Amino acid sequence: MTSLPSTPSSPNRTIKEVRDMRLGGILVNAANLLDGLTTATLSALRHDVGEERAQNYAAFRCGHCDEAIYINGGDGRTGDGQSCYFSHYAKSDTECSWRSGDKIYSQGACQYDGLREGPEHQLKKQMLVDVLRCDPNVTDIALEKRHAIGLRWRRPDLSANYNGRPVAIELQLARLPLQTMIEREAFYRELGMPLIWVTTPSNVYNLGTQSFRDLYFQSGGRIFAIDGTCFGRSHATSRFQLVELSLKPCVQSPYALFNRWSRSPVGADVIFMPQAQRHAEGINRYAQSLSQQVSAQATVSVAAINNRAMHKKDLHAVERDWNALARVLGGRDLSQSLSAGIAPVLGMLHSVEALNAAEPQMLAIKQGDVAQAARDVLRSRHGLHWLGLVELLGRTNPRVSAALETHIPKTLNMLRVSPNKALPFHAYHRHMLSALHPWLAFYLLAKAPPRRTGVPAI
Repeated sequence: MTSLPSTPSSPNRTIKEVRDMRLGGILVNAANLLDGLTTATLSALRHDVGEERAQNYAAFRCGHCDEAIYINGGDGRTGDGQSCYFSHYAKSDTECSWRSGDKIYSQGACQYDGLREGPEHQLKKQMLVDVLRCDPNVTDIALEKRHAIGLRWRRPDLSANYNGRPVAIELQLARLPLQTMIEREAFYRELGMPLIWVTTPSNVYNLGTQSFRDLYFQSGGRIFAIDGTCFGRSHATSRFQLVELSLKPCVQSPYALFNRWSRSPVGADVIFMPQAQRHAEGINRYAQSLSQQVSAQATVSVAAINNRAMHKKDLHAVERDWNALARVLGGRDLSQSLSAGIAPVLGMLHSVEALNAAEPQMLAIKQGDVAQAARDVLRSRHGLHWLGLVELLGRTNPRVSAALETHIPKTLNMLRVSPNKALPFHAYHRHMLSALHPWLAFYLLAKAPPRRTGVPAI
């Protein structure tokens, strides 16, 4: 059997257990909860915790002092939950031996607070003004105009009316504390003003920081940017245009599967698209891109493997196909995958696909099938190590969530409270899982390109 890799984790994990208030306050293993988070699900959970904090609700509490805590992005070296840890809020005065030295304002806030806008920020703001003026549908363009709700107010970098509807634009070149981002979004949402976040393509490597991940993962791995080409296109068409940077998977020998930023010009139909729609569209585009690239190189392999897995047949018959696909993607060979218990996992994913396609009259039956398949995975030898994938499916799919919490809550909670170390098997096998089930790809694979790599970021 292939030895299992060690999982690096943050040295700042002084909070060993947390009360998960979303699950009724059960005491869960903090390391296992965090290590199971991918880049996408980490950003989503941090955002959820921040929004709940703004509503005076604590999603997580310290297992020692019971104070509200949050997920600190840490040094971000892995880009996922393995480099994160739980921290107490700075304003909490409760004594706790699990309190770490850093505070919430260390996450970009020190860099952000009190800083005046630099020359680049001023230049990009003027570029945005020039681009907006090209569009006759845009009126009342204003820099840092005050917008108020009662005694509360904000000054966005730019505000304007588009077809008579007020919009706010924030130019983001530096890291921004998550709570500040959430508060701004909530304020403009209450005003009925869409808030458009814009950065610059020259800032591309900073998109690998947690602060920026918290921004663009809410939009399906997409973020708007302003550069010198925007004015020319806007002037030529008399329509407001920006650049959109989007995460894209790449299958390219000799590299293992990697991500890069793609860029494309976009107009008002995309710029003012509702965030939920933009998020869903970004996930689908990522899946389609991977599927097309894999199909171009290994269509027969994918079909053969899926056919065996769906019918719960021995995968050794497609070992050559599996290993050929693994070489293309930089994934694990069949021997390694089978030793990790991949076969029932693939069966579970096929049951999820059947549930997604189910008509209302078949919904209960298909949810039962998913629950049984998940139970089989979780009760297997490596069940604890696949908990992260099962949790991911529940977080990202309401139908799966209902199936799990209705049919197997005790099985889930038993593993959630386990003191044993869980390894993120879904991360180890992300390449093959994503190739066989592309709808999972964004959640398992998407992350900003590293700063130093032989592969260009854009």
